[in-house]
Amino acid sequence: MTELVFFWGVLGFLQTAYLPGQLMLYPLRHRLSLNARLIYGLGLSLLFNYVLVTALMAIGYFITPALQGIVLFEILILLFLSWQDRSCRSPLWYERLKRAHQSICSDVWGCLCFYGALVTLLAYALVIVAH
Repeated sequence: MTELVFFWGVLGFLQTAYLPGQLMLYPLRHRLSLNARLIYGLGLSLLFNYVLVTALMAIGYFITPALQGIVLFEILILLFLSWQDRSCRSPLWYERLKRAHQSICSDVWGCLCFYGALVTLLAYALVIVAH
């Protein structure tokens, strides 16, 4: 049961902070840097979720199946768009991941921020699982 709660927590975090913003920024993915996509994506995701929750509350449809359907729809759209993008089908995905890591960790401060955020997320995950 704890694993299921953790799964829904991680999925909820991704939907709140990542999915809607990345979908909205998808047409600009080649023009924006990774840092810009992460920052703009977070802001757009929070704005989208605020509008979505307000609209669902106004029409009285803020229920679990509706929210799960929205998250599933967002994930399917993102997977479909990623599959259409030929650069995501490249067998050199490890090289792309390594380049992204190097662009984030190009200086000491960026690397500390990146790993600090990663450790914080893992700590939150452990707290959620422990309780």
